[in-house]
Amino acid sequence: MEIEYATHFAGVGGFILEPLNETNLKEFFIPNKGVINPKIKLFGFDRGFDEEEQRTIILAKANMLIYLSDIIEKNPSITKEYAKIFNDTFHLLSDSNLGTLKLRFDEKDKFNIIVTNPPYITSGSSSIKNLIDKEGLGKFYKCKGKGIESLCMEWIINNLKDNGRAYVVVPNSIFDVAGNKTLRNFILKKCIVNGIISLPVKTFFNTPQKTYILSITKKKNENTEQKTPVFMYLVSNIGEELDISRAEIEGKSDLQKAVDLYNIFKGNPKKFPIELINDSRCKTIEIQDIKDNDNWIPESYWTKEEKQALGIIEKEELLDLNDLIEKYNNISENMVKDIKSLNQQKINNKLGKYQEVKIGKIFDIVKGKDKYTREYIRNHSGEFPVYSSQTTNNGELGYIDSYDFDKKCLTWTTDGIYAGTVFIRDGKFSMSTHCGALIPKNKKIDIGYIYVQLKNELKTYAIGVGNKRVTSSVIKDVVVKIPVDDQGEFDLTKQQEMAKEILNTTNIINKIKNELEGIININLKF
Repeated sequence: MEIEYATHFAGVGGFILEPLNETNLKEFFIPNKGVINPKIKLFGFDRGFDEEEQRTIILAKANMLIYLSDIIEKNPSITKEYAKIFNDTFHLLSDSNLGTLKLRFDEKDKFNIIVTNPPYITSGSSSIKNLIDKEGLGKFYKCKGKGIESLCMEWIINNLKDNGRAYVVVPNSIFDVAGNKTLRNFILKKCIVNGIISLPVKTFFNTPQKTYILSITKKKNENTEQKTPVFMYLVSNIGEELDISRAEIEGKSDLQKAVDLYNIFKGNPKKFPIELINDSRCKTIEIQDIKDNDNWIPESYWTKEEKQALGIIEKEELLDLNDLIEKYNNISENMVKDIKSLNQQKINNKLGKYQEVKIGKIFDIVKGKDKYTREYIRNHSGEFPVYSSQTTNNGELGYIDSYDFDKKCLTWTTDGIYAGTVFIRDGKFSMSTHCGALIPKNKKIDIGYIYVQLKNELKTYAIGVGNKRVTSSVIKDVVVKIPVDDQGEFDLTKQQEMAKEILNTTNIINKIKNELEGIININLKF
C-alpha cells in the first residue's frame, strides 16, 4: 500500500525528512535493480515569490540530499532519479498569495498523514480571507476563525483521507479563543481528537507563543460520536535549552516520555492504563468534558497545586498592542455574552415546587466487590470495565470478561483524595470495593438531574483527613431537592429540563473562570 505523507508549510523540510532518520522509511529509497520505487510518497509545500523565499525550497531539497547521501553514494549511476524524487517531494507555490491554501485534492489524492507547523498570523489574515472569496474558495473555508492558523486547520482536515492522521503544532488561540469556537466544533465533527501535548514557550525558537501538538484522525463517517478519551501531556523539558544556544540537556526529556506514552495510548485508548503510568504530567480527559467546557488547553485540567508540584510556572504572554487589544476585546465580548446567558439561566433555573428527599429513599445503594484486584483483572481480561476510586480515565481500573451491572445509574468513589466524585454509568460494568453505585428505585427519578446536584456537593460530605471517605452510611442521608407536580409526584420532565439548565450554567461559569485566568498572564510587548 502506498502511503502519502505531507507537510504543507515545508520550510527547509524538517518535518518531512526527520522521519527518515528516526524510522525505517529510509529503506524505501534504496533502489532495486537500479529502480527506485518507494511505497511512500512525501510531499512538502511552501509559498515563494522572492528569491529569499524560493531559497527555502532549494535548501529543503539540499537537506533531502544530505539525509539520503549514504544511499546515493552507493548508487552513483542513478543520481538523476534521486533528483527527480527531490523535485517531486518539495513544491514551490508561486502562482497565488494563497500558497498551499489554494490547493485542492480529489479523494484518491488526499493524504494519509499530515505533519505541519503552520504560521500563526492574525494581522493581514483578513486580506488572505478576502482573496479566498475572490478566487471562489470560500465554500472550502467556512469556519471564519481567527488568523491564518484557522484556515490551515480547515485545509488539513479537508485534505486528509478517511482515517488519515494529522499532527499539527498549533497556538493556544485554536483552543480557547471564542472566534475559533466554530473551528473547534468543525474539528469535533470531522475528526477524532486523539491527543494534545503542551509544549513550553520557545520550543520553536522563533515562535514566542505557547504551542501544542494536536493529534487528530479523520472520521470515515462524521456522524460517528467519539467514545475514546483524549491523551494530554504537559512538557517542560524538550531535551535542549530553550535559549539561543539550544544546548542539549542530559537525561530523558518530557517530550520523549510523552511520545512513548502516546504510542502506548494510541494502541488502545479505552484501555490505556493511566493508573499504572505514575507520571503526573499525563492525563486522559473524557471528550465530553472537553465539549462541555469548550476549553482544549491541557493546563486547565491540572489543578494549581498539581502544576506547582510539577514546577510549572505560568509563563507571561507578551503581545504587541494590536494583539493585546484584540485579546482583551475578545475576552470582554465573551464575558458579556456569558453574563447575559447566566441571567437567562437564573430565570430558567426556578425550581418551583419541590420535595427534599434522602438518597437512601430513592436509590438502592450497592458497594463493589473485593475480588476485583489488579491481579484478577490481568487474569480475566475482557471488554467490560471495572470502576474504582480513581477519577482519571473515566474511573476505569481495567477491563474483564464479565459484568455485575447492566443499567443506567450513578457511581461514586468511596475513598481516596477525590472521594465523592460522581459518574453517570449506562451499560455493562463491575466495581471494586472503592466504588459504589446508586440504582434508582423510582422510574420518575432522572439520573442526570441527581448527577448535577451531587457532582460538586457530594465531595463536601467526605470524612477523614488524607484518605477521605464517603461511605454508604454517609451517602444515604444526603438530601436532594426534586421538583414535584401539582399532585406531589416527582416531575420527570422538570428534572430533565433542570439538569440541562444547571449543566449549561456550570459550563458558563467555567468559561468565565477560564477567561479571567487568561487575563492574568497577559502583558504588553514593547
